[in-house]
Amino acid sequence: MKRIASVFILISILLLLAWGVVHGFRVRAVTEETGVVPSEEPSDALHITSEQQQSLGLVCERLKSVSLKPQVRAFGHVLDPSLLVILDSELSAAENALVNSRSESERAESLYQEGENIARKNVETALAQFRADTIKTDALIQRFALEWGGDIAGLDAAARKLLMASLVSGKVALARVELPGGETLDVIPDAAKVLVLGRENQPLVASHISHANNVDPKTQAQGFLLRIEYPSFPLRPGMALAALLSLPGKEMNGVLIPRSAVVRHEGKTWIFVRYGAESFKRREVVLDNPSEDGWLCQEGVMAEDEVVITGAQSLLSSEVFDTGGGEED
Repeated sequence: MKRIASVFILISILLLLAWGVVHGFRVRAVTEETGVVPSEEPSDALHITSEQQQSLGLVCERLKSVSLKPQVRAFGHVLDPSLLVILDSELSAAENALVNSRSESERAESLYQEGENIARKNVETALAQFRADTIKTDALIQRFALEWGGDIAGLDAAARKLLMASLVSGKVALARVELPGGETLDVIPDAAKVLVLGRENQPLVASHISHANNVDPKTQAQGFLLRIEYPSFPLRPGMALAALLSLPGKEMNGVLIPRSAVVRHEGKTWIFVRYGAESFKRREVVLDNPSEDGWLCQEGVMAEDEVVITGAQSLLSSEVFDTGGGEED
């Protein structure tokens, strides 16, 4: 019996040592990958039974490692193209008048030089009209650039006509988005994913991005003009939207936190991490890098963490009620 007991104890010790080695390798691997040391179940974890979890509708998911380009979130709306179309019609009329007056001025000058029966006064009148049409056309081009940016102002008549027709038919839409107050970018984003309010599950891609040439007097925020071609649903003027602006630069490595996993409380952002079958702990996270599916987080979480992605708000309410904490945000 003593020998059997000794063998049993020896096997138990070996199994414990083996588990320790494997766990150590896991901790080391996760730490090297994310820079965060995995933590054991905290003593003050919130205990929720399986029945309570089912009642609250909790769904958990393991976080995933991702690599994303730096992004910034901007907010804005779809622009009304009518003002642009009216301005284009004025410019088109001025350009046609300029072509005619140039031709008439050149014709009058040629006839005068050839000794034809034409008064010098008529030559000067034609030249004055040509100069007036030139000034008017240049002024409208400058107005185009000031109000809509050099990219649109730089289009020739044929390209502008095509753009106007596309705007009127809905094949193309223009939107203006602005960065949060106080934020600025020294570069033009190289891509933009557009999320229209109420249609977030149908993201759109901007085909062209340019600086907005004016500043909203209310927000004083830096703005960008987005051109969206062939949207999958009609974009009406005034529609609210958000845009994820991708910035040039090296990709960032981190962990993707789903948007539904984040809750706000006492002015901070949190997620609920699951430990074992019935233990949960609220953990603060910093959300600096938005993505289409959530947030890229580089500190405080790791790919091994299992977090609540459905029912996090219910879990927060339960925790605040049980502890008598402050009100939710």
